[in-house]
Amino acid sequence: MNYQFARKLYNAVLANYTKHVKPRDLSAETVKVYIEFHINSVIDFNEKSGVFTFLGKFTLKWWDEIIAWKPSEHGNLDLLQVSIHDVWVPKIVIGNTIDYHSLYKFDNYFDSKMIYVTYLYNGSASITSSGVWETICNVDISKFPFDEHECSVQLDSMHPAIDVKLVTNREGAQINYTTMHSEFAIHVSTIQTGPLHADVTWSQLRYLIKLGRRPLFMMMNLVVPVYIISVANLLVFLLPLDSSDRMAYSVTMLLTFTVFMTMVADKLPATDPLSNFNMFLILQLVFSTIITLCVLLIHLFYNKDAKKTAPKWLQYLTSCKCKTGNQVGPIEKDGHFESTEQWKLVAAFLNKLIMVVLAAIILVELVFFYCLTGMK
Repeated sequence: MNYQFARKLYNAVLANYTKHVKPRDLSAETVKVYIEFHINSVIDFNEKSGVFTFLGKFTLKWWDEIIAWKPSEHGNLDLLQVSIHDVWVPKIVIGNTIDYHSLYKFDNYFDSKMIYVTYLYNGSASITSSGVWETICNVDISKFPFDEHECSVQLDSMHPAIDVKLVTNREGAQINYTTMHSEFAIHVSTIQTGPLHADVTWSQLRYLIKLGRRPLFMMMNLVVPVYIISVANLLVFLLPLDSSDRMAYSVTMLLTFTVFMTMVADKLPATDPLSNFNMFLILQLVFSTIITLCVLLIHLFYNKDAKKTAPKWLQYLTSCKCKTGNQVGPIEKDGHFESTEQWKLVAAFLNKLIMVVLAAIILVELVFFYCLTGMK
């Protein structure tokens, strides 16, 4: 009995129905399409290409004034499902997707035949479409590894704005039950409505999704090692001045920063401006180069030819340093500076001076980078 009522109801509501005309008795009336967007899972976010891949579900609801009936006249049936190919549905596309534009995503034609629009007796219509989409994002790596990126899902109606208006009762995409990505998490979602541009004549909705990196992995495997190497770079000045390992140590540190630069370049997109961490690495590379040159200079001073005397200003600085009780070896013989010890004393003085100055600069740089990148 229910089947017979359902078949008669189906034939009755579609008898004089056409899917090519919006379901309004008065053509001047606008069809409001209410949209709910659920992000089921964040599949991937590629910083280099700026592509955000997600599994989502769209639920569309509107009122169809043509398909309506009295349940008492049709065996108390208050619900009817009709194939999407037989009735009017709002034509909506995702304006910033890269692979599939239609909101109704089907794997094949047979799959589309299995999708139905659900009608209630009062004309309320609804349909749900789900699938995997890829959209374009604005990549901002300036605060890497605490970077946040703004992605959007823009829905465009293919009808004139006077015919169809896209609306929503939500403040953004629904992310309460989203399965998050291991590296990126959704921090917040908002929405923009309207036509979004002055020259647009159709209705639009734009879901704004802010993705934030989970920084722990990058901190432990990239940032913290760079911090440690930056401090360890200064330890070369604590090695004995006559040690042959000083030069090898400083060159090794210089090559280490070069390797880290390569690692970061492989991970991050080639964007302008560079990330703060890129700038930090470049500065560390510069400081490591300066340290290597200073070690070389100190080595040359330490092994300077005894026939050449140090400049008077170096003698003055060295003698002042010695008067404070930091004398290194004999500095005077028969009332005159002995040249060999003089150059060694100059080398020792420069070694301590450069270490203190560079340590202070690097400490300030580390604190500044943390404040610039880590603070929200």
